[in-house]
Amino acid sequence: MKKIYVAGPIRDPDPIQFLQNITRGIWVAGMLMKEGYAPFCPHLDYQYFLQHENSECPNLEQVMAVSLEWLLQCDAVFVLPGWSQSHGTLEEMRIARLSGIPIFTLITQLKSHFKTNYEKEGV
Repeated sequence: MKKIYVAGPIRDPDPIQFLQNITRGIWVAGMLMKEGYAPFCPHLDYQYFLQHENSECPNLEQVMAVSLEWLLQCDAVFVLPGWSQSHGTLEEMRIARLSGIPIFTLITQLKSHFKTNYEKEGV
């Protein structure tokens, strides 16, 4: 099963847009899962901050460091709309490029890439 990192905007000063960003990321991760991939969805990280005491919560830098560690374990990055305005997504894409991890913006590209690679490997 190919591991796919879902990258896209999360934070936004507008709380409605923030929630829409989270919803989009989770929906795409679910779609990827239904397609047979194993998605990593940093849009679910908001749950770390729902704990009752701030002292119990990891800080943003810690959460982002964990996400980037998972990115390095993934076979590909799937990028959501709005990526060009997201500093976090741009950094994730930079790290993916440096690590030789392919980046996709369309599900058809992702599926075609892995189908082609499976055929080359005789899978």
